[in-house]
Amino acid sequence: MDCCLNQLGRFAHNSPINTGIVTDESGTHKVYFTAPTGGTFTLLFNLEAGDELIVPVGKLNENMTYSFRVEKPSGDFIIVDDCNKFQVITIINSQIDDCTGPCDDAPTNYYS
Repeated sequence: MDCCLNQLGRFAHNSPINTGIVTDESGTHKVYFTAPTGGTFTLLFNLEAGDELIVPVGKLNENMTYSFRVEKPSGDFIIVDDCNKFQVITIINSQIDDCTGPCDDAPTNYYS
């Protein structure tokens, strides 16, 4: 299962990251991130069954590609399409369309 990867898209660095990953268990979910530099860190999310995993603004650096796995409270990993590994790319949203301001008016899916 290590060779697979669910690519979730590109996200503006100053917007929440709506992953589209929906939990089926309630409790603390551990998200294990790995950056391309090899650095690792874990974020904890207290979610109810049926909640979407949303990474808040400020938790991930800009201009980075992150791979991650989500461990449910039971200790099992969330699996989508037979794969338990996900990837998001964060970008500075001024890099798109020559935007020179913070570009906050653009919808989040504009950057996907």
